[in-house]
Amino acid sequence: MQGISNQEYRTTYQAASARRVLLVTDAPAGEVLMPGRPGHTLFLSYAFVSLTAAAAASIQLEDTAGTPVVLAALPASAPVGPHAWTFGEEGVALTEGAGLALRVSGAGNAAVIVAQGYFLQTTPLSIEQFRTA
Repeated sequence: MQGISNQEYRTTYQAASARRVLLVTDAPAGEVLMPGRPGHTLFLSYAFVSLTAAAAASIQLEDTAGTPVVLAALPASAPVGPHAWTFGEEGVALTEGAGLALRVSGAGNAAVIVAQGYFLQTTPLSIEQFRTA
């Protein structure tokens, strides 16, 4: 939609954000940063990785669907420093009902990871789903 900023999407719909400090000893394989919700689609607007120590291990942000879709990735031995991904005003849609996960191929990286987006209700909810959403 033209004329609507990313901030308006995040304030009109239900905002979602995650922040994770990755220590050198951490190697999360599919750790959920933003859990999915039934009947909702998560739109990822922005992802940021501030890499402070690099290693021969890749970092990926992906959805939690059965076949994960990689949304942002740093290759093994990426340069130390800030790495940012922006996905436009509307953001990029993940699989409906899926959340956002962090996957690191091995230990050795140290970083701060930040992700921002919003949830949009995409299917009608039952009473039980509405109460837990």
